[in-house]
Amino acid sequence: QANVQCILQDTKGFLWFGTEDGLNKYDGYKFTIYRHNERDSNSISDNFIWTLCEDNEGNLWIGTSNGGLNKFDREKEIFIHYTHNQDDTLAVSQDDIRSIFEDSAGNLWIGTNNGGLNKLIRDAGKQKEYFIHYKNDPDNDNSLSNNSIRAIVEDNEGNLWIGTNGGGLNKFDVAAGMFTRFL
Repeated sequence: QANVQCILQDTKGFLWFGTEDGLNKYDGYKFTIYRHNERDSNSISDNFIWTLCEDNEGNLWIGTSNGGLNKFDREKEIFIHYTHNQDDTLAVSQDDIRSIFEDSAGNLWIGTNNGGLNKLIRDAGKQKEYFIHYKNDPDNDNSLSNNSIRAIVEDNEGNLWIGTNGGGLNKFDVAAGMFTRFL
């Protein structure tokens, strides 16, 4: 595929390429291509890949255009899907995932297109994963300035910097739960 949206080299040395027609892994000799297969519920959920992230446990996270968030199980070579469900307030807030970032505390942050910022909560005791949502509130100047997230990074003080599409830059004080807007 000629349109490569993102590139990641994982801790095992593999190169991963997110394209508009699947996820490609390069081992130094050959490419392996992962594509959505309607007959296989363990295949990647969508072929248009926006973003890639490897967490500190070695999990590969994939953000897709219409299939939500995917976690790749390397041992089983299957994809676990996290998709939006309007009837479930703990599901990811949108299926168009534009950025994924793991902070220094091991929290996974997911930036969506028009669904705001999501934080993945991994409750090991209950063996459950769910999402907390941060969205724009027009009546609250300390909320996210825009629900279309394009970039996430952490500074040395533990603040997240959130780049939006049309809403400028936000500094998120995670401990206080407050956003400062730089328009």
